Amino acid sequence: MLETVASIETPTSTIEVLRADWPRPVELTWHDSRAVLTMLFRASDYEIQGRYPLGTAAKRLDRIGNVFFIPPNAELYGWGTGGEIRAVRCLFEPGFYERTVG
Repeated sequence: MLETVASIETPTSTIEVLRADWPRPVELTWHDSRAVLTMLFRASDYEIQGRYPLGTAAKRLDRIGNVFFIPPNAELYGWGTGGEIRAVRCLFEPGFYERTVG
């Protein structure tokens, strides 16, 4: 699991600095009521793929880049080659997200 190294909270969002050393390979599922914007820092040979389980492409995994967005209440399934990874993520409170994005 990701370990929080540092975090800052405001009334509308939480910003976290994270790190992990995951087993090889690693699978995980992420779900949150908040919108999540993540920036990954990983080795160049660390491969990550993922998918949202809903829709016609539910079984196909696509490459996840170094910056990705997860909408509120969306479940993201991810697979990676494992190893050391660091990340910065912003979690936006649902009311703020709705007022800002619509």
